[in-house]
Amino acid sequence: MARQRDEGVLSALKPKKRGRKEAVRNPLIEENEKLRRDNERLMERLRRPEIIIDVQKKVSQMLGEPLKTTEEGGSD
Repeated sequence: MARQRDEGVLSALKPKKRGRKEAVRNPLIEENEKLRRDNERLMERLRRPEIIIDVQKKVSQMLGEPLKTTEEGGSD
């Protein structure tokens, strides 16, 4: 029995995995996916302050008080 195993005869009796063979993944694909997820997360983080700034501008316009910008020299 040990001799048969060593010769690989018994390996033919093991059940074979059905379906398509798993393709070897390119590591660049995984890195690309990771970078896309990071980009999505950062874009979401950037979107929130932009919304807040827009609301502040609208409130300022409603109150009739212009916001000071860094270009105008507003250093409060």
